Amino acid sequence: MEETINADHFPWSTCEVCIVQTQVNNRYFPIDKNDEYQNVQRLDVLWNARVLEAEEEEKIYNTTLNHVRDSMSLVAKTPWLRHTRWEETFAGKDMSALVKLTEGPGRHDHQEQRVWDATERVVRACFNGVVDCQERGWTLIPFWLRSVDRNKDDTKPFRAFIAPATLYRYVHYWQQYILFSLWAMMAEDSVQFNVRQREALLELNLLLNEINDTTDDAEIDQKILELSILLIQHSDYAKKRSSLIYFTGVLSYNIEWK
Repeated sequence: MEETINADHFPWSTCEVCIVQTQVNNRYFPIDKNDEYQNVQRLDVLWNARVLEAEEEEKIYNTTLNHVRDSMSLVAKTPWLRHTRWEETFAGKDMSALVKLTEGPGRHDHQEQRVWDATERVVRACFNGVVDCQERGWTLIPFWLRSVDRNKDDTKPFRAFIAPATLYRYVHYWQQYILFSLWAMMAEDSVQFNVRQREALLELNLLLNEINDTTDDAEIDQKILELSILLIQHSDYAKKRSSLIYFTGVLSYNIEWK
């Protein structure tokens, strides 16, 4: 018996179909675009969540990347590390923070810029004094300048000729060191200074706080010269470690290496 089917009783809707052909029958599978869109949305949510998780892991990794971990095994250390005790000196330190202390003054750091410029004037004036000795024919003085013993001259003279690029690099190093010492005195306890060095740094810092457009550059230059002499004269056998050695250890760290 045949029965007429009323199409209105069924929820017919238009949709795309996928045909799978076989040797006997063809099979039709409906494709629901809404389901496909929802699947894509779910994938996007999962993907974005994984990206955020990876970014957070990267942040955590970067915060500890520049922290020095002391290797207790002497076998794993290079001769340079064993000799300088670099890892012991900076163990637990965030080197990225220390490296920032060696940077030059910013565009709006007028006080630090005055120190930076004054340091260059002092170093170049000292070197010009060496050249002046040569021009005057005072040939014995360079031997005493090179000596580390005040009671005995050296067997070789202090070099009077330095390539301009090399002199510029030396000046830049000392500019970094003076600013590093100022900032480290206030922000980094691991950098050590003796009593006279700390007093000189405090005097320079006080002068910077009172500085204005009428402040004579010669006054700043004199403070930089006095501080530089004290820092250079720091004994290797003193109880407090030389800040100059500490500074060179910071310079030896390349923050771009990972």
